[in-house]
Amino acid sequence: MKTLKPFCVAFLLCLSSLSYSQETDKSLTISLSTGAINYQGDLKPNSITLDHSNFSVGIFVKKPISRWFSLRGGFNYGKLEAA
Repeated sequence: MKTLKPFCVAFLLCLSSLSYSQETDKSLTISLSTGAINYQGDLKPNSITLDHSNFSVGIFVKKPISRWFSLRGGFNYGKLEAA
């Protein structure tokens, strides 16, 4: 039990310093994404199939404006196909 106490204290110190550094970081973040794109809705009531799935790519930009709010915009590009 005595060895667990220093570990818990060290963990809490690291955790608090990580959260503080994230709060003060106001830099712009740019993210890229890839994945699959598919459509399911009124025009295609069947379940999603991999036959009509296509490759998609996206870019996102995020800028923190305060401690609680940030602005985020994104763009995805992909090709949808009809069944």
